[in-house]
Amino acid sequence: MPCSPSSSPICEISIHGLAPGAPLVCRKGEWAIIAVLGGSAECQTEEKEYPLRKGDFLFIPPELRSAWLQGRNARLCTLRFRLDALIGPKADIRQCAGFSALFSPAGPALVHAAGTEGAEIEYLLSKALQEAPSDAPGAQSCLNALMVCLLVALVRLRQRSTADRPDADPLSPALSYMEEHFTEEITLPQLAALSDTSPRHFDRLFRAAYQVTPKQYIAQLRIARACAMLAHTNRPITEIAFDCGYADSNYFSRVFRKIRGISPQQYRQTPERP
Repeated sequence: MPCSPSSSPICEISIHGLAPGAPLVCRKGEWAIIAVLGGSAECQTEEKEYPLRKGDFLFIPPELRSAWLQGRNARLCTLRFRLDALIGPKADIRQCAGFSALFSPAGPALVHAAGTEGAEIEYLLSKALQEAPSDAPGAQSCLNALMVCLLVALVRLRQRSTADRPDADPLSPALSYMEEHFTEEITLPQLAALSDTSPRHFDRLFRAAYQVTPKQYIAQLRIARACAMLAHTNRPITEIAFDCGYADSNYFSRVFRKIRGISPQQYRQTPERP
């Protein structure tokens, strides 16, 4: 005899494409994780933009009031869950620094899965996706268990990325500065000084970690903010360019086209925005 599903499941999971300017909607008290299965995307909140690529997992706290998703050919998986019901208050995983880093009420947190660890996490996610639509007996219990395993794997990954890879640590001060001041003029020597390394070495470290140059990363942050403003406001493009760090609106349009494939005006007028 089939089991009766709970009226309020502990966790839910869905896979989808990306509608232009799609809002991220969760029930009160729910955490969400945006997993990027393919393509690239951005998650824009009222305070910050988060460029996302394949293998990224973005943790969204319940306290976040609003967020929008933008992307080109993005294939996403959204996981929604009640954390306290899934992982008890005395669970040992809560004592890990990685847990505190990912489940912070202060704002979204990002972890990237690649290599053997990424393969393990991808396997757990695929198993969870198999159980999500199932009406087999115990499907929800199996999904809950897989979600716990997935969360533990991501917490361990975050823990190792900060504790066991000191070579990545020098990037953290510069990365935080870039994400907070990307509308201002930022130089490579300035970023290198923040990370206590030479400009050449900083550039190599950054390219290896993010597959783009620091200049390209700053441009991605600026254009992500521009996309949100083009989609959700009627402000003139020259004003948007200036607010995103570009004094020359023509140069802004060239950078925008290079990253998005269309002009800012076309982006604003296109229902299916890339």
